[in-house]
Amino acid sequence: MTRGSSRDRIAAVEAAIAQICQRLELLEKSVAPSSEIDRLNYAFELLADRAPASEVERLNHAFELIDQKAPASEIARLNDAFDLIAQSAPASEVERLNYAIELIANFRASERVVEVPWILDKYRGEKRVLEVGHAFAEEHYLECLANLEIPFLVGIDAAASPRPRAVLPFHQIRGDVLHSCVRPGSFDLVLCVSTIEHIGRDNTRYGLDSGRDEQSPDHQAIRTLADWLGPGGRLLLTVPFGRFEDHGWLINYDIEHLESLIEASCLSTREMTFYGWMPGGWREVMPDDLKDRSYKSLGASHAAGVALVELFKDDPP
Repeated sequence: MTRGSSRDRIAAVEAAIAQICQRLELLEKSVAPSSEIDRLNYAFELLADRAPASEVERLNHAFELIDQKAPASEIARLNDAFDLIAQSAPASEVERLNYAIELIANFRASERVVEVPWILDKYRGEKRVLEVGHAFAEEHYLECLANLEIPFLVGIDAAASPRPRAVLPFHQIRGDVLHSCVRPGSFDLVLCVSTIEHIGRDNTRYGLDSGRDEQSPDHQAIRTLADWLGPGGRLLLTVPFGRFEDHGWLINYDIEHLESLIEASCLSTREMTFYGWMPGGWREVMPDDLKDRSYKSLGASHAAGVALVELFKDDPP
């Protein structure tokens, strides 16, 4: 190798290092959005825009960004996903990396990325809280509820949880919202995360019966939940949203059916927010933006749109 060619190679390396330093400096100076949901999406966008070219470095860089900018509960969810790689991923390193990336994609496409931070952010220190439909809830959601240290936290589900009773943070009720007897006014806060669309429908996939003959079981269910709230109590409700679809085991709500459900509750609306899955992440949208959105469309793992609704019970006159 000639002296000239050696100097050229050194100059090229130095130029590449300078470019990397500039990119890192841009990254350090970037200010992520304030919304926790947007912060998580922002981390992945940074990965695409500014991360190193090597796939291994890109993956490591993604997790550094998440560690800095994402909610702690979501970090735990991603760490759980990567534990699965060691246990069940293919042996080939390339296949293991692809498997990891696929897990990230599935995680990001789930509406839980929107729902869980929203639910946790809405907690106001209530002492008597009911969680509806906890049996098959995600582990990180249950851990987050446990971390809130709610004095009296009850979970109700018609299905039996596959988890040992000792690991659940609830006083458990095994029962159907449509038929269970709970004293009116028993709770200050009710959490119903992507559950009411299943109540009274075909739940054979959860080890239950194939549904009943009740008309509008979701309307009956929300009236029951409202009855279980004390004066000034709140219901935090999330449902899949977009084009109205009846899938037998769930409903994908549109604005007409959602407003009808809220009206049936006789509760007052404090907030109604909508998010839609777009390639690259979840974004807050207007309901009209989702009117043609089908369940599992655009590569979403479940709902491609979600409505987040906060309702409250007026104090008696």
